[in-house]
Amino acid sequence: MSIFAIIAAAQNTGPFAGHDLFTNMITLQAFNGSVSLTALLLGAAVNERARTEREIALACGQLAEMVTKIAASDRRPALPAGEGEQAVKGERGVRNTAPK
Repeated sequence: MSIFAIIAAAQNTGPFAGHDLFTNMITLQAFNGSVSLTALLLGAAVNERARTEREIALACGQLAEMVTKIAASDRRPALPAGEGEQAVKGERGVRNTAPK
């Protein structure tokens, strides 16, 4: 794209028609700067998306591995004694009034 803009500026056509060389060069610099910045931001966004996808795939793999281990074992992971009951009752809005 920059090549076409440079050719148009050299031939004094398109948006560069009727301007002196200095004005055309300043316009080309601004154009090339904006194209470069756009490409840089697009590259960063694509890279971030790819990195996030890899992290999600890794997390899904770890989760699948944990589920397989839990399903294959006879023992289920449990909270320390009493905490599980309190958490469930707390979610339902029931108070535990039993003496400790």
